[in-house]
Amino acid sequence: ISYSIHDIPNEKIIENVQEGIFEIGICFEPQFRHQLKFEPLFNEDFIAVLPKSHPLAEQKSISLSTLCALPFVTLQKPSIIRHFVEHACIKHNVVLDLKVECHQISSLSHFVAYGMGVSLIPRNFQNFIRSDHVVLIEIDESYTSLPVGVIYKKDFDLSNISSEFIQTILAHNFNLEQ
Repeated sequence: ISYSIHDIPNEKIIENVQEGIFEIGICFEPQFRHQLKFEPLFNEDFIAVLPKSHPLAEQKSISLSTLCALPFVTLQKPSIIRHFVEHACIKHNVVLDLKVECHQISSLSHFVAYGMGVSLIPRNFQNFIRSDHVVLIEIDESYTSLPVGVIYKKDFDLSNISSEFIQTILAHNFNLEQ
């Protein structure tokens, strides 16, 4: 039995499960999952990332509509985070002023630190962001979250170890409050 854990982008996890390269994956809920089963684990909310020098950097929270109206740094398509940002802009009737597109959240935070724009990241990434030149600010709206869960192919017999892993992780209480 061989079992490994890979830290790869959300979209690559979905692709690898669909292609049978991975039996299971943990990721944001896929938009299109006709052949996939998604078992939710928890909801991941988002926080704003602004340069420390930004005029709004002293605020305790910011609205999503205000954030979306500012010059923006985000991940490249087809990132689920990019989709979330674009959907938020549409919902608030704001045209996204996209300044920089990145592959990784670490790059995104560097561009924000250099003053290229503001951004939005999943809360669980906040511990990986250096706060020397950026601030993390709460978002006012409560609907700024996406489900994270386990995915696997619907019509595929999982190995015993994958089935046990799924049962174990689904039984876990993910209290992400810190």
